[in-house]
Amino acid sequence: MNRLRNLLSLLLLLASTAALSSTDPGPTLTPSDVHQLRVGAERELAAVAARVDSAAQPKRRAALAAAATLARADAEPDPQRREALLERWLRDWAPERRTGPSADAATLDRIESLTRFEPVVHVRHHEHPGRSVPAFNVAGQARNRLHRLAVRDRAEELLRRPQELDALLVGSKSAQLSVSSTPVAFEAAVTALAERPIDQRTPLVDALRSRLNAAGADRATSAGSALLRLHELGALSDDGVLLDLVRHADASVAARALRRTDRTDDPTLRASAVQAALARPALAGLALARAAASPEPELAAAPWSVLDDPRLGGDAALALARSAPALETSIEERFPTASPRERLRMQLALQLRDTPASRALLARLTTSSDATDGSRAKRSEREIER
Repeated sequence: MNRLRNLLSLLLLLASTAALSSTDPGPTLTPSDVHQLRVGAERELAAVAARVDSAAQPKRRAALAAAATLARADAEPDPQRREALLERWLRDWAPERRTGPSADAATLDRIESLTRFEPVVHVRHHEHPGRSVPAFNVAGQARNRLHRLAVRDRAEELLRRPQELDALLVGSKSAQLSVSSTPVAFEAAVTALAERPIDQRTPLVDALRSRLNAAGADRATSAGSALLRLHELGALSDDGVLLDLVRHADASVAARALRRTDRTDDPTLRASAVQAALARPALAGLALARAAASPEPELAAAPWSVLDDPRLGGDAALALARSAPALETSIEERFPTASPRERLRMQLALQLRDTPASRALLARLTTSSDATDGSRAKRSEREIER
């Protein structure tokens, strides 16, 4: 029985392999070819929009421009160019809201049909050249557009019912508001809050920050995600919320907040965010990369101090290789008194930096280490013989 089962499994495997090998993925282009298609599609649709409405611009989606650009994309006889045109149309010219003049029933039906679009153009995978992947993402863009339409519809409802919005964000209903389980409801609530007048928005923002910073607060709540999204939308003038997020939000939100501090003009905020991230194991690897490049001596020393750490030593070596100034000089000074694991991590940093100077020092240190290990082995052998 087992032999028969194994034979059937083998036959199924061979059949699936043959089916995969016989599938024609369509034309495979170079990245340069794909880029040219994208640029051409962008220019073509902008020209069409300008002919029907001189005031039309991408992201504004005037009714005539939206219809004309879609008609141009659908009429293209070349399947490769049509795919590029449809992707660009979904990104720049498709309607943003169902109630607008550009969102007629036919246009909305066309977007829905594009969620089932089969890709035509492929490009070689950048890490696995033997494989090809779709060059454009028409179906994904169509799904994203429908999602944004749903968010926009729900946000407009909440703007008309501010009490429901308050309950969703900071009331009892906020416990059920989750980024993962109710993405449309969550994004709609944050979008609506961002569009409220600042005097109406501020009390809710303060309540969200209070909930985030409360002692023993559950980091899985939506407060952190809501605050980060508000900051991304430009609805928060205080960059200090990013430090609160790094300290208290769940790891994924905190990591995004830490990256956003790179865009601020406040060096004190950036340094404080890195220091806070170093205190959280889930963020330490990301923080070490920033610490190694920091002009603050205390932060710059952080990667060196954890080279011996079994969990963080590899991240520290990578951070030093990428960002530490005068890496070779520092390693030459530290190497003689370093622990065995620290030495290995320093050698790893030199290998990762991969410059003539780092390779030369790595060769010297490796030779020196081999000689030291050999003499130790000989001493051990003599002690055993005694």
